[in-house]
Amino acid sequence: MIARIFQGFYLTSGGRVTRFTDAELGCRCGCLLLDMQEPCINALHQARTTFNHPMLPTSGVRCGSWNTAKGGAIDSAHLDGLAVDLQSSKDLYALYCVLEYPFRRVSMYSRSKGYFCHADMRFDGRRIWDVVTCDGKFLFRDFLKRYMITAVRDSINDVLEAT
Repeated sequence: MIARIFQGFYLTSGGRVTRFTDAELGCRCGCLLLDMQEPCINALHQARTTFNHPMLPTSGVRCGSWNTAKGGAIDSAHLDGLAVDLQSSKDLYALYCVLEYPFRRVSMYSRSKGYFCHADMRFDGRRIWDVVTCDGKFLFRDFLKRYMITAVRDSINDVLEAT
């Protein structure tokens, strides 16, 4: 079910006003598509309430044209309002941990402007947590092995800063 909006803010399925606005999660091409799904809004509201640092949406629901322009997959969950990209300048591992439940797929990566996570609810198979570096995309456990990470929290940020 599509989430309701009240005075520019998305509402949880229980009718609570979230701190997510239609400007943050609506399609950014200007087409006014705002169709984020309730389960995604509920999960984002829970994550933002739990996370101790700013987490800023960089992409929510996308229309087909905007998804293509952004290089999104043909079957992207963004098209269905079931995915969000979030940016944080603080503690990527903590953001990752906050998003891993109830999202089915969480990918983390870094860019010159900070750390990012893609959180996706549509994936039907087993949960997938992966990390994208300049060397490729790795399942979380393979990422830890490849970069010989033992102290997870600090090491993930260090590796992503270096790649």
